[in-house]
Amino acid sequence: MILRNLILIALVAFIYSAAGKFKRFLLGDHYRDTWTTPVKVPILNFDEAKGGLEILERGGGQQTYSLKLKANNGKLYSLRSIQKDPSPTLPKPLKYSFADDVVQDQISSSHPFGAFILPLLGDAAGIYHTNPRMVYIPDTEKLGQYRDEFGGVLAMIEQDADEDWSDYKGFGFTENAVSTESVLEDLLDNNENRVDEENLLRARLFDIWIGDWDRHEGQFRWAEFEDNQGKYFRPNLNYSRITHWCS
Repeated sequence: MILRNLILIALVAFIYSAAGKFKRFLLGDHYRDTWTTPVKVPILNFDEAKGGLEILERGGGQQTYSLKLKANNGKLYSLRSIQKDPSPTLPKPLKYSFADDVVQDQISSSHPFGAFILPLLGDAAGIYHTNPRMVYIPDTEKLGQYRDEFGGVLAMIEQDADEDWSDYKGFGFTENAVSTESVLEDLLDNNENRVDEENLLRARLFDIWIGDWDRHEGQFRWAEFEDNQGKYFRPNLNYSRITHWCS
C-alpha cells in the first residue's frame, strides 16, 4: 500500500498560469494551466508503502531533487520532485537574475505528467521500463533532515533497477539489473558478451518518437541475461530521469 488517503493539490503555485497575454505571446503558452490544475494524489505513507520505506540519502540531479529509498525487502526506489529548479545549470553571474526567472518559467514547456503515460506506451513498444507513480510527500518527521526540503512536495516514486528484480515483469524478470558502466566492463571482458541490438534500437527509436533528447549513460539501467553464448543485456528506461522535455 502506498496511500492512506488522497489529497487535492496543484503541482505548483500560480507562477506559470499567472502569465499575462504579452508574456504568453513572448514566451509561449506551453502547459502553464496543466502545472497549476489541482489533481487528486495519493499521500505517501513511509511505514506502509512497499512494506515500509527507509530514506538512504539525498539524490543528485541538475534540475530535480530526489531521495533514495530502500524497502523492507531490500528493493531500491527513487522519489523525485516533479517541479524542477533549473537555476543550478546557470552560470554564476546569471543566478538570481532575470535569466533565472525566464529559465524557471520555461519549465512550463515540459508536461508535468509525461512520465505517467509512458509505461503503457513502453509495453506496446516491447521495451523494459519502470512504472512511476505520482505521490504527495507529507510534511512528516519521517523525512528527518530532509523535512524542510521535501515536506509537502509532489513527487514520483519508481523502481531503482539494481541487482535482483526477478519478480518484476517490467525488467524482464532479470536476476541482475546493472549500470551502463558494468555492461561496458562485461563487453570488454568477453567478446561473447553482447547488447541486444534490436532491443536497444527499439528503445532509442522510442526516445526519438516521444521527443526525448536529454539522455546520458546514467539514465540507462540494463537487464542482464545469459545463454549458451554468454551474457546479453537489454536496456531499461527509467522514466523519471528522462522525461524533462518529452513532448
